[in-house]
Amino acid sequence: IYCAPLQAHRVLLIDPLDHEVEEIGIDLGKEAEKYSCIAAAPLGHMMYAAPRNARFFLEVDTKRCFVREVGKDLGAAKRKFTAILPGKPPKAPSMLRAATASPTRASTRPSSTGAPHLGRIATEGARSASPAPTK
Repeated sequence: IYCAPLQAHRVLLIDPLDHEVEEIGIDLGKEAEKYSCIAAAPLGHMMYAAPRNARFFLEVDTKRCFVREVGKDLGAAKRKFTAILPGKPPKAPSMLRAATASPTRASTRPSSTGAPHLGRIATEGARSASPAPTK
């Protein structure tokens, strides 16, 4: 279990099986209300915390217990985000470009790793975008 550092200097890691608690990662300073929530990425072993008063998003690598600030500097504005929720896995960039050019859909067959395969499947019977002949 991971806890985002609201007033704390580091991310809190709780191991309920061993009844152990420890702070991990870099010292994020004494700023008030840095991060108020944390969520697991839809794929992989990363977690992300949205900045409340902090300037950057926080990335937690749960395999390595590594913490870092990521993304562009969002400035000193207060109360930027109050929640973060995991979403659907993103489509591959090539699929996003293809989706705007022609109709496509994602395959859900598992890959060798067990994760959903996001391969491109062309839609059958797609029509040409050229105008119809006039009489």
